[in-house]
Amino acid sequence: MPSRLIMAALGSASLAALAASLVVQPVSAQQRADSAAFIVRLGVDTTVVERYVRTADRIVIEGVQRAPSTTLHRLTLTTDAQGAITSSDYTLLQPGASTPVQRRFIQFQGDSAIITTTQAGTPRTQRVAARDAIPLAGPFYTPYELALMRAVTRNTPRSEIPLLAGSGVVAIPVERVGRDTVRLENQFGEPMRARIDAQGRLLNLSTPAFTTVERLRWIDLDALAAQFARRDEVGRGMGPLSPRQTFRIATNRANLWLDYSRPAMRGRPIWGALVPWGAVWRMGANDAAHFSTDRTVQIGSVTVTPGTYTLFLLPEQNRWQLVINRATGISGLEHDPAQDIGRTEMTLETVPRPAELFTMQIEEVQGIPRLVVSWDRVRGHVPLMVR
Repeated sequence: MPSRLIMAALGSASLAALAASLVVQPVSAQQRADSAAFIVRLGVDTTVVERYVRTADRIVIEGVQRAPSTTLHRLTLTTDAQGAITSSDYTLLQPGASTPVQRRFIQFQGDSAIITTTQAGTPRTQRVAARDAIPLAGPFYTPYELALMRAVTRNTPRSEIPLLAGSGVVAIPVERVGRDTVRLENQFGEPMRARIDAQGRLLNLSTPAFTTVERLRWIDLDALAAQFARRDEVGRGMGPLSPRQTFRIATNRANLWLDYSRPAMRGRPIWGALVPWGAVWRMGANDAAHFSTDRTVQIGSVTVTPGTYTLFLLPEQNRWQLVINRATGISGLEHDPAQDIGRTEMTLETVPRPAELFTMQIEEVQGIPRLVVSWDRVRGHVPLMVR
């Protein structure tokens, strides 16, 4: 099962190379009391592989993250006789390196957490209020399993479990919606849905962005890390999940500029699913899409004076509206409708070949520039006239 899941996520080109590395380890190689692995996928692509071993006084979590390049993560949680976390030690390493890129050590004392973060050999210490908090670190989902297990022991329909994320505590809601199903949120308030066993151990998890987490018995993490690192070395690594793209064009005496992130389909349904109908969308990923002009232009029905703006999209099943906003330097999740300078209709068309990467560009058709947005099999455009 583990081999089939991971190889399917990586693609057929990797099947032979990975076959040997994905053999399930014998029981003697695992912690006999409690151990497991997780495979994290974005759509059909594996992004993280994680495993943990739980003993009476500690939990050791190890992981390999593939994007933008292969990195190695380790988190050790020590616990007291009652199971409370007394310390946390997280390290981030590059493959083949012995010195961590980052180390984050947390000592819990009473209601406080003393956090010492070391980067480039320089430590920084701070104390924060963190009563009973579970530390989050790296790309790991095991801390969420700990939160789920804690919620199950409370035996209530809804619990709030404190997580220590960065230098602050976030109380995440965990709500039972079935015998083995719960709703919860991550530290950013984004919804997740999980299936658990009777003890609250995570069996699988999904998010609206089609990130999935699947529980496996065990994996050879070292072999996987070596394979992923070799793919990086020959230019076949995963790279950034949503690379930033800059587009420039000089047209009709105007210099126009676009800057946006390009998420990939990765086997996910896009319109009406990943991008829901009837909600303003950030046009890509990460930071908001930006547009700049050095001359006054007419974008559809909206007049835009020289300057820099952010672009959003309001998609409906048979109608798209381009939203032009005056706020800049913001996350794509920070749309403020009070800052909108206008909205304009886009012309939609269906194309025969799907666009794997979200794309924005300005193209000229019979001497008239237009802003074009395409992803999957849908393409929208709006005329752009220099005034």
